[in-house]
Amino acid sequence: MNCKPGLAIVIRGLTHPSPNVGRLVDVVSRLADHERFGPLWQCRSTQPMWVRGPYGDVLAIDFWVPDAWLFPVGGLPVHDEQLDEVPA
Repeated sequence: MNCKPGLAIVIRGLTHPSPNVGRLVDVVSRLADHERFGPLWQCRSTQPMWVRGPYGDVLAIDFWVPDAWLFPVGGLPVHDEQLDEVPA
């Protein structure tokens, strides 16, 4: 699996070019596996994004995205106690 809850960048979409590629989303929770797309994540965006709805493409701020279409955004790991020297 590629992602985890937190921030991610959309790196792929259903159409080419996808208007959502490069957009930042908040990955909220893991959903069930889809037979075609694999693992899915429930995502939110502060700005509406084009998504495929039951009656065609719609603008939404709450939607699902396949795991393979997301690139997690993260910083350096935070350690409570970082050792700078090798113990003798």
